[in-house]
Amino acid sequence: FITEHRDSVEIWSADTALGTLLSKGITPDMVSILETQSWNHLDFHDSHDTGIAIMADITSYPGSLNMTGGIVSFYSSAFAKLSLLKRLEIACPELQRIPALGSVGLSTVQLALNRSEGPIFLAGLDFAYSPGKTHARGSSIHRWQMSNIIRTNPTPGWTDTMRRPRLKAKGYGQQECSTDMILKGYAELFRDRFSASGRLYLLTGGLDIGVPITDSLEARRIIQEHRAAKNDSPGTESDAVDSRAMSSFLEHEIMLLSRSIHAWESYSDGNEDASMVVQALEALDHVYCDFPDEPPLPKADDGFLFRAIRRCRELRRYIERVCEQ
Repeated sequence: FITEHRDSVEIWSADTALGTLLSKGITPDMVSILETQSWNHLDFHDSHDTGIAIMADITSYPGSLNMTGGIVSFYSSAFAKLSLLKRLEIACPELQRIPALGSVGLSTVQLALNRSEGPIFLAGLDFAYSPGKTHARGSSIHRWQMSNIIRTNPTPGWTDTMRRPRLKAKGYGQQECSTDMILKGYAELFRDRFSASGRLYLLTGGLDIGVPITDSLEARRIIQEHRAAKNDSPGTESDAVDSRAMSSFLEHEIMLLSRSIHAWESYSDGNEDASMVVQALEALDHVYCDFPDEPPLPKADDGFLFRAIRRCRELRRYIERVCEQ
C-alpha cells in the first residue's frame, strides 16, 4: 500500500519503524523521536543524509537530531510536572505540546492529528506480536537480534521478552492476538484517546483499537475523495521558535544553575545554611527528578545535595557549550 500510494500520501514514521521502511526502499517524509537514551541512535542506521524531516520531543537524545540532515522541529510532551517545562512554556509559547502518551507510536499519531485535517492510515501499530518477535524485520531491535545470534544463544532477547506475562486479547473480527500487559495498556490508551477522531484507519490487523480497519481499495477511495481538499503538509514554520527568546531562556537557566552552585559552595565553606541550597534548587527540580531516592526526597541531606549540585554543574557546562556554537 505504501509503495503504491507513495506519491499521494505523506509518510510519517516512528523512529523504531524507520529502519524497516528504509530497508524496503521507502523514505518517509518525517520521523518522530521520543527516546532520551543513546540507543536511539541505532534507529537511524542507514538514514544519513536522507533529508528526512525530524520532529523530536525536547528531551530526545541530541545525537539523533542531525542524523538525517533534514529540518528539525520540536514538541513537548508533558511527561512530568517540572518547573523547567513551565518556564519553557512561557518562553516559547509557540512550541507544540502534546500529552504524555509514553509511546512514540501514539505520540506520532497525536502529532499527525494535530498537523493535518485529512485521513490518516496506520500501518504496523498492532500492539501484538508473535513470541520473541517484538519488532519488524529491518528495525534496530531486529538487527541487534540477528547480529547477536550465536550457537549457544540462537534467539537473543527471547528470555527478556518472555518474562512479560503473555496475554490473549481480542483483535479485529474473530482474530485473537498474542500480546502483553504493556502493549495492551497502550492499545487501551489509544482507544480512549483516538477512537472518536473519525480520521484514523487501520491498514493492518492487531488488537481492536476502536478505529475502522480498511483494505487497499477502500483506502484508495478515501484518498481520492480527500485530494480535492486542502493539501496537508507537516511544515515546520508554525513551530519556529524565536532564537532571541531561546537565547534568553538558556541564559536564565545558566543563572539558576549558577545560583544553586554558588549556594552550595557557600554552604560548603560554612557561610550558608543547607536551607539556602534547598531553596535555590526549588526551581531546578528537573536535575533530580530521575534520582532513585524514595519520596519524600531527602532534600536537606548532604549526599542528596551533592548529587544535585553535581548534576547542576554538568547541565551548566552542557548549556554553555551549546550557547557557544
